[in-house]
Parts: sequence; structure tokens; C-alpha cells
Amino acid sequence: MFLRQYHFIRIVIPTIAIIVGLLGLWRLSYQATCFSLAFVLIILGIIAYSFISLKMRERKCFIKCYLNDNSLFTKLLSSKIMVSLVYFIISIMMTLSVIYSVLEYSFILWGCIFLQIFICAFVFQFLNRSLRKVVKQDYLALLSREWSINICSCIFFVIYFCIVVYGYEPTYLRDNLKETLELATNSIGSNCEYIDYFLRIKRELDALSWWGMNLVDTKLGSYRVLGWSIFIALNILSSLGINRVIMQVIYWVNGYSKRLDESMDKE
Repeated sequence: MFLRQYHFIRIVIPTIAIIVGLLGLWRLSYQATCFSLAFVLIILGIIAYSFISLKMRERKCFIKCYLNDNSLFTKLLSSKIMVSLVYFIISIMMTLSVIYSVLEYSFILWGCIFLQIFICAFVFQFLNRSLRKVVKQDYLALLSREWSINICSCIFFVIYFCIVVYGYEPTYLRDNLKETLELATNSIGSNCEYIDYFLRIKRELDALSWWGMNLVDTKLGSYRVLGWSIFIALNILSSLGINRVIMQVIYWVNGYSKRLDESMDKE
């Protein structure tokens, strides 16, 4: 029991240090310098690697089990470049959503990051133990990672939904659309031209969405929660992206921890 708890702590502490360090450094440096783009590239690399490493394995099983040999879809999935390109584009979208949303995080949402790390690590470790006799050893950690991502995504979608619907509203939101857009674009910026351009456009689109959602909010009546559900679902990429980054870091830390234990046992 102690060894299990010890292993859990060895996973959680480095993961907290990496995730909070990465997101925190981006949050602290984005206004000052283009060097902060390095943190964006690291996040992109983690998400892209997580997707592509999985899909490179999945595509072979999918082709063999479901597709005819000469079909167009088979040829597309057989191409490593095509599969990598598709999931690299998805990774870019997730990364952009993550780096923008982190700038808006309150203390509650930063607290959710810590909670998310603990829950993700617990679910990952639980699945690793439970599936040990069912799944091949080579695929055990990978399958545990993906199932953990799916489970934790559902949990934190509910938490995120409750926070946004019942506890969050942008400070720039006004009754007048023009004033809302003006306040929104003036409320964010960076000395780095590329970052500044992206943030202002994203903030303007965000402001337009919030203003439109609030406009129809009073007209939705009993369908208010349904309307907000659709709105949040369209803006959920950041939560999914952070979840994938956390699980990929846990996956790496777990692998490193096991290799370290094996090397110590040999000595």
C-alpha cells in the first residue's frame, strides 16, 4: 500500500511542477517578449506527440480490421504524413485555445488544474493496475492514458460547465456590441506582434460570442442550460487540450519512474 502511494506521489509532484511551470511561465511572460512563444511550442509538441504516437498505432489496426485494401481511405490512413498532418492541425487548434484560456484563469480554475492532475494521476494508476492482466504490457500504459483522458474529460467538462454557467462572466461585457468589442480588444495585448495579433482577434471573437449568448439568454427560458451547453461545447478545446497535456506528462513521468526503478533493481 505504501509503495503504491509512494509511486502516486512520484507521478503527481513532477507533473504539477511541469504543468504549472509551463502554463505559469507562459502567463507571466506573454506580455513582455516573443520568447514566450517557446512555451507555446512546447505545449504544441506535447499535444501533437500525444495524438500522433497514438494514431500511428491505431491506423494499422483500423485498416486491417475495417477497410478494403484498395479504398481511398485506406491509402490516406496508410500515409504517415497525412495522419500526422491532420492531427498536427488539431493539435494547433487545441494549443491556441489552451494558451488563450489560461490568460483568463481565476484562482478557482487554477485550483481545478491541481485537482485535475490528482484525478488524472489516480485514474491512470488505477487503470494501469486493473488492466494489467487484460492488456498486453506494450500497450498497457498507452491504453490507460487514452481511457484516462476520456474519463477525466467527462468529469472536467461538467466542472467547467458549472463554473462558466454559474460563476463566470467577462468584465468587458456590455449591453452595446460596439462598446463590448472595444473594451475586449483593449483589455489584452502583448509587446510581441504575433502574440498580440492572435490574442486581440481571439478576444474579439470571444466577446462577440459572449455578447450574442447573453442577448438570447433571456429568450431561451427553460432551454437556457441547453443553449449554454452548446456554447460551451464549441469552446471546450482548451479543457480537452490541458487534459491531454496533463495525461501525456503523467504518461512520461510514469515511464521514467518505472525505468528508474528497473535500473536500481539491476544494481
